[in-house]
Amino acid sequence: MTISINIISGILLIILVVILYKYIETFWSYKIPKPYKWEEALKNKLISKRLKSLERNYYDKIRFYSIWFQTERLKKENIEIKSILRNLNRICENLLVQSEKFIKKDEAYAIQRMLKDFQPLKFARKKDVEDILKEKFDSKINREQRNKNIKIIE
Repeated sequence: MTISINIISGILLIILVVILYKYIETFWSYKIPKPYKWEEALKNKLISKRLKSLERNYYDKIRFYSIWFQTERLKKENIEIKSILRNLNRICENLLVQSEKFIKKDEAYAIQRMLKDFQPLKFARKKDVEDILKEKFDSKINREQRNKNIKIIE
C-alpha cells in the first residue's frame, strides 16, 4: 500500500513540476506563431536578409509583424495611388488635345456679338414694314389734325 501511495504521489509531483515548468516558461520564452503572409513572403523570397535578421533579433514579435504588415499595406496603396495618378495624367493630356479643337474665348465673344447683331426674329417682310410705316404715318396725321383742331378751338 505504501508503494502505491509513493507511486501516486511521485506521479502527482511530476505532473506538478511539468505544469509549473510550462507556466514559468511562458515568461522567458514567449513565442508566437509566424503570420501566414510572412511565411508566404519567405517562400516567395520577397523578404531581404536584413529583414530576416531583424525579425530574429527583435524582442517584440507582435510589434515587428504589425509594422511589417503596415509597411506592406502602404507599399500596395502607393502602387494604387501611382496608377490613379497615371490615369489622371492621361485624362489631362486628352483634355489638352481636345481643348485645341474648341474655339478660343476671343472668338467666342466675336461670335456672340455677331449673333446679337443678327437676330432673325426681329426681321420683317416687306408687307410688315409697309404696314408699320402706314400706322406711323396715320398716327402722325391724326396728331397733326388734333393739334389743328385744338388751335382752331382756342
